[in-house]
Amino acid sequence: MFDARPPGSSATLTAVPGAAAAAHLIARLFARLLAALAAAAGRRADEWRRAHLRRSTENALRGLDPHTLRDIGLTPGEISSAAAEVAGDVEATRLRVWREIGARVV
Repeated sequence: MFDARPPGSSATLTAVPGAAAAAHLIARLFARLLAALAAAAGRRADEWRRAHLRRSTENALRGLDPHTLRDIGLTPGEISSAAAEVAGDVEATRLRVWREIGARVV
């Protein structure tokens, strides 16, 4: 990239012909690195959001008495599963089943 002259020489660093191409390559690699870091940060933020939603949904449902849970179509044993569906961690099978039942009834 640069031609370094021996100490004491009157010349300092001078650019060599491939320096521009090397600088361009480094800039492209740095841009790709930043894009990868941004994508990883976005994935981590999404994971955190889903985990927070799942925990808060579980906590809210666990605060309900069994009668209220039954009124909304859940049992105490289904709380974790329902919270995972709300957070988008698993396929929302309850909604799919209710839609299928509704389609057959109508």
